[in-house]
Amino acid sequence: MYNLLIALGSGAAAALLSRFILSGWWAATLPGLLVFAGVYFVLARRTFKQAQAAMESANGAIMAQNLDRAMSILQAALALERWQFMVAPNVHGNIGMLLYLQKKDDEAAPHLRKALGMHWVAKGMLAALLWRQKKTGEAIQAFEDAVKSTSREPVLWNAYAWCLWKNNDLDAAIKVLVRAIQAVPSDERTKNNLDALRNGGKMKMKNFAELWYQFRLENPPVQIAQRPGQMPSGPVPAFKFKTSKRNYR
Repeated sequence: MYNLLIALGSGAAAALLSRFILSGWWAATLPGLLVFAGVYFVLARRTFKQAQAAMESANGAIMAQNLDRAMSILQAALALERWQFMVAPNVHGNIGMLLYLQKKDDEAAPHLRKALGMHWVAKGMLAALLWRQKKTGEAIQAFEDAVKSTSREPVLWNAYAWCLWKNNDLDAAIKVLVRAIQAVPSDERTKNNLDALRNGGKMKMKNFAELWYQFRLENPPVQIAQRPGQMPSGPVPAFKFKTSKRNYR
């Protein structure tokens, strides 16, 4: 918000100054717009870099198993939402993910709901949480929202199908996996699960490793089970903060 206000003020000042140099307000409009766009881009980029630095610091604290420190860093990063749009949803998603992995479901839920749609891990965790709470309709809608926002993550599709299969809705589970193959045709794990269901077999999720077990829909094998409060040792994709053009709108 502050970045936008500063950019608007800068653009207005440039237009006003140009008015006295150029002939008429129409001629002053272009300099004003250029200054507004340039200032906004620079300020927005700076804010997103600050957010990225916070994510990296949080990751460092997580790797050191200092989860309280990681949470403090993420909570502090929420203050950046006063400066730039789209910062808060990213941070909320990471906070919700961290709380969910610590099995603090009630605290995690509101943060997961506020996560950016493209934050597929957070949205998948929200769907898994609703499923575990027996809120079937809400869980299905959450999974639908997640796969529509991020359609190329096989584990998300398979988690969706797994929940439907476990709910004895075999036809729906098969339909989800068919959609998954259309979205990610090269994923052999999805093809194997689809073949298994069509032939009366069981879905096998262990090949997705910790990307699957982080949703807490199934207990991990003893050899990779985590200590209470410990984050997965594998990929942590949700703790990346992208500064794409989408963020500057």
